[in-house]
Amino acid sequence: MLRALLAAAMTVGAAPIYAGEIGASGLDLELKGGVSAAVFRARHPAALDQNHVQLTDFMVELVSAEPQARELGVTVGVGVLSSTTVLGERIGAAAGNAAGLQFGWVTFKPTDALSLEVGKLATNIGYEVRPTYDNTSITLSGMWTAQPNFYPGARANYTRKENTFYAEVGNYARREATHSLGLGLRGATGDVEYGANFFGAPGDRRLYDFVVTMPIGNVVAGVNVDYLRLENPTVLQDNHALGIGLHVLAHVGDIDVPLRIESLRDGTSGIYGVDHGWTATVTPTLNMGQAGFVRAELAYVHAGEDRRNPLTGARDSLTNLIAAVQMGTQF
Repeated sequence: MLRALLAAAMTVGAAPIYAGEIGASGLDLELKGGVSAAVFRARHPAALDQNHVQLTDFMVELVSAEPQARELGVTVGVGVLSSTTVLGERIGAAAGNAAGLQFGWVTFKPTDALSLEVGKLATNIGYEVRPTYDNTSITLSGMWTAQPNFYPGARANYTRKENTFYAEVGNYARREATHSLGLGLRGATGDVEYGANFFGAPGDRRLYDFVVTMPIGNVVAGVNVDYLRLENPTVLQDNHALGIGLHVLAHVGDIDVPLRIESLRDGTSGIYGVDHGWTATVTPTLNMGQAGFVRAELAYVHAGEDRRNPLTGARDSLTNLIAAVQMGTQF
């Protein structure tokens, strides 16, 4: 998910109003998190409830200081992640999943350059992250629906200068898949930050993911490109999909104006569930420092004839307009 890129590319999250430090077993632990709530209204009632209110996030994270050589680190996140995508799909608690452990891993650094992570990992793939208060938009992107999220696994990271290389194995259960393999690179050259990732789940899909973020004057621009190949498709099913996302963030004083534009093509593969389509989302945001943020969002969605209705399962063409308002803070 390239959290480092997101942190550099956005100012949506308010400064933490409180972060407690806990000393235990020689670890310097910090307690932090965030909470947000939103109201949604959609023109197309089949994609999203016409009047829909939800607690979008409530997370408490316990994070240790960055370990040095021959030291341990801990990252744990517990709470509720109740998200909605711009395509109208409910995720997490909104789809009936209970609150609980979202992610958590233990890190060991044998050397300054090498680190090992074991636990329920957060993916490195994509531009957006799961907690919406850490993103520039209220809804998650359509591309996010085809990207992995949190999964049990083990990851090795090797850092050299400005680049970090990683390899991982995971327990990833989807369709016929029972495990996954991942490889990737994250790094920076000057003001340009980038990531290239591969995620393969035998029996499900292979995903090639690329992200680039850079400042251009008073604007931060990012591009996310995903190419996916579906394994073991049916006779009449396409086996590939392409998603391209453009993210632009303008910042003036206490106001952020992020714009997200996506192009999605998946034919009959069902990877995105749109056949072909595009989305455009704008989310003006008022940042109030330690008091948090308030933002409004307007999203336009157009999908082709084979778009899957997330509530009925039927397939139809969908042009939708979604409005939302969210408020939240980080602590």
